[in-house]
Amino acid sequence: MQKALLCLLFWSIFWLNYGQINEAKHESFSIPKRISIELQNAPGWKFSIQNQEMPFPGNGSYRGHLMGLRQSFAKPITPKLLDTFIADTPIIASYFQGNGFAGGTPPDNALAISDDNYLISSINSEVKAYHIYDNDSVPEMILNISLANFCDTLGLSAHKYDPKLIYDPDEHKFIFIFLIGSLDSSNYIVCAFSSSSNPSDPWHIYALPGNPLDNKCWSDYPALGLSNNDLFITTNQIITDSSWQSGFNGSTIWQINKESGFSGDSLQSYLWHDIKYDGKFIRNLHPVNGAKKSYGDKMYFLSNRNFDIKNDSIFLLSLSGAIGEDSLDLSINCYKMDTPYGVPPVARQVNDHTFETNDSRVLGSFLLDNKIHFVGNTMNFETNTASIYHGQLQDLEGKPFIKGKIFTDTLDWGYPNISYSGKYEGDDEALISFLHSGPNTFSGSSCMFYDKFLGYSKPIIVKKGSYLVNTIGGTYERWGDYTGSQRKYNEDGIVWISGSYGQKKEGGFIDQYFSSTWIYKAISPDTSMSDPVFIPDSMQFSAYPNPVEEWFSCQFDLDTERNLNISVFDFKGKLIKVLLDDVVEAGYHHINFQPNGISKGVYFLRVIDKNQILFSYKFIKL
Repeated sequence: MQKALLCLLFWSIFWLNYGQINEAKHESFSIPKRISIELQNAPGWKFSIQNQEMPFPGNGSYRGHLMGLRQSFAKPITPKLLDTFIADTPIIASYFQGNGFAGGTPPDNALAISDDNYLISSINSEVKAYHIYDNDSVPEMILNISLANFCDTLGLSAHKYDPKLIYDPDEHKFIFIFLIGSLDSSNYIVCAFSSSSNPSDPWHIYALPGNPLDNKCWSDYPALGLSNNDLFITTNQIITDSSWQSGFNGSTIWQINKESGFSGDSLQSYLWHDIKYDGKFIRNLHPVNGAKKSYGDKMYFLSNRNFDIKNDSIFLLSLSGAIGEDSLDLSINCYKMDTPYGVPPVARQVNDHTFETNDSRVLGSFLLDNKIHFVGNTMNFETNTASIYHGQLQDLEGKPFIKGKIFTDTLDWGYPNISYSGKYEGDDEALISFLHSGPNTFSGSSCMFYDKFLGYSKPIIVKKGSYLVNTIGGTYERWGDYTGSQRKYNEDGIVWISGSYGQKKEGGFIDQYFSSTWIYKAISPDTSMSDPVFIPDSMQFSAYPNPVEEWFSCQFDLDTERNLNISVFDFKGKLIKVLLDDVVEAGYHHINFQPNGISKGVYFLRVIDKNQILFSYKFIKL
């Protein structure tokens, strides 16, 4: 009996951490194109409507349910800033005012940028496109239309919300989606494919059914992902006229052949539904896009128990195969993160006003080699305040495990996103963007840098708010559902980000206090060296340890006698120390040195022969 119980316990732990439970169905769809149109010629009035009713606990709504959970939360504790931030802060190279308040709340910032410098930014009620200049001068706005323009073209008049944007680095084109309506009879997913990287050129526009299974459901909260061949759109299914708690009917994945959309043909697609783990629906599936480009015919998705007050479960879904292939498969695994996450409390504004922070769902992610980085909202369990987490699912193809980090600050943080910012092969680093607010600080946009060796930089405030946000009225306000972030695929170390900040607009019958969009270019702090990091294939080279604490050693060989300069530079290219400037004979050489007297940070060891860089090697000083 005891042996049987031990065996049962073992398998319970095994399945929780590594178990695979495949519970999903899929149907085939062909979605005809509605229209091809140049967006600046789309008809329509810039009409929008917003719900100004404040939710209350127990009213059956999504936010009402969260407010009920938060009634048991403890009061905030003044944090002791114990976080040690070692890495250098990101460089903010350029910035500009993006979408202003246009009637929708929350702003729901989405962003995408092409390799040839066309940037699209959208909020809940409008979309703008800009041409960005290489000299970081003021960008040229080339498009400014409302979401209603799309819908008037399609003959759809329900309310519009939840825009999402993505740029395809393989096809060099954009995909833009948003939702219409919140009834099974009026709900659609508008899906627009650009015909080029220029947003002024024609777009192919489709309307996917929000109730594809004809089961009285509507689709909510979309997210986008791209593989080499397919587009993926995830949604939550809600039963019409049901409460949020009882009406959730699972999440879906639209898998669409992206070439059919870019060419303007009927969309060849599959709809995955009834996605469950251990008999329970999984909610808020977040596609994991590639750090540097799209990856093969497999797409990863992340999910968690985002409505739990405290949990450590992370679900990894793997969808293998492309549209048209026979061997399509969706598998699900559950792992534990070493740091629990949980529903965050409301964020504080000035004058006792508050921000809705939603739940702890995954809001941003990317796949780099054998690791997935991801971020989301959470409770800070040490301070009882709103914060964000950064998780890393490591050894993806081996024995996966997850490490997590929750940040402590005097401000409340929310709605993070994350993008890869590395410059070199194996350069595991990222820029994490988020919103901030506090009882004495107007809401604005911030970001920080992550490095595999050094950890995190101090957070920097990119845009300060100038007033509190008070669009709904009362003391409760919507903050946002997400922020925009994308790596510039053809420029290493550069990420474009869209966040929001509090602003006051005077005039008219009453003053307005709302969120506006702030768009900026952030650069990885170790990408300022003028020369690349490289080791020639013809030169045998090894170095250790890295990171460096007390000493550093490297070995290399020379094919012939050379006059070498061996020096150490900081990440900005400033010379720190000349180690050797002399003739070095051919053969194998061993170098040892102690980097004493230099601060913690990123450095480069360069070996130069007559102004020719033989090799450059990056190391970290702890």
